[in-house]
Formats: sequence, C-alpha cells, structure tokens
Amino acid sequence: MITLYNMNEEKMMTVAAITAAQSFAGMKILLYGDLGSGKTFFVRHFIKALSKNSDITVSSPTFPVQRIYDTTPRTSHIDLYRIADPDEIEYLDIFSDETMIYLIEWAQYLDYLIPEEYLTIHIDYTDKIELRNISIFSDSEKYSLIIKSIDEWRKNNENRNSGT
Repeated sequence: MITLYNMNEEKMMTVAAITAAQSFAGMKILLYGDLGSGKTFFVRHFIKALSKNSDITVSSPTFPVQRIYDTTPRTSHIDLYRIADPDEIEYLDIFSDETMIYLIEWAQYLDYLIPEEYLTIHIDYTDKIELRNISIFSDSEKYSLIIKSIDEWRKNNENRNSGT
C-alpha cells in the first residue's frame, strides 16, 4: 500500500498517467471517496493518458451508469452512485469482457460482486480544499508494478522538492 499526501491536481494527473501507463486488459480499478473528492478527475486523466485522441471528453457516467471509451485497451468507466442494490449491478454485466479496463466509481456498492483481483484507490479530502490524500493498494501481484512505479515517482518528487 502507498499513501500520497497533499496531492494537487497536477500530481493527481501524474498518478493517473503512471497508472494508465502500466494498465493491461482485464484491469479493474475500484475507486472510493466522498462526493467531489476527485474520482472522476482521476478517471478522466487515466483515460486521456490511454487515448490517442487528446481532445477526448471524459465525463461522469452517473446517469447512464457506464461509458465505454475507445482506448487501447478499451476502457469502461462505471459510476455506481445511483445503484443501491448489488442485484441491479448484475444486470450491467460488468467485468464480463476481459479485454477491457474497468474503472468503477463508488465501488463500495459492488458488495458481493467485487472481483478477485483489483487495484483500490481511495481519494480523501484534506484540510485544504485543493489537496487530496490518495491511498493505493492491492492484494494481487498483478498490480504491484503500478504501486511500485507510483512509489518511485513519489520518492523522486520528494527528492526534487527537498533539493536532494
């Protein structure tokens, strides 16, 4: 597990890009955080990093629940905020296409449908409205390279900021 403290938008964009650079077909990212904490912001920059189209528009799928983006591999962005019953989620048939990447906002609503292997990202408010704390972890070896890459970036960024 890694926790990144006091992340501004630029740093969150970098973490999303690092995660996207290490992405793979069948990847599942479960996002947690309060309303407005930055889950969609993270997803937007993850998808922009994967897309060949720099002008791609990425918006929250709160009302349609799911949006699919033509990235390589294709990406499914799912927002479960309006889904109260996990049985309703089964009808979405998420995780059925192992060639896609899945980014799930409000993942706590997956309940018994949580996949076996996944990357968890918690985004939390800080006492400064423009900053966030981000915790990233997984029990799966599949995601260890992502966590390691983000940790290396964090250490390099701290070294640059401290002048070492």
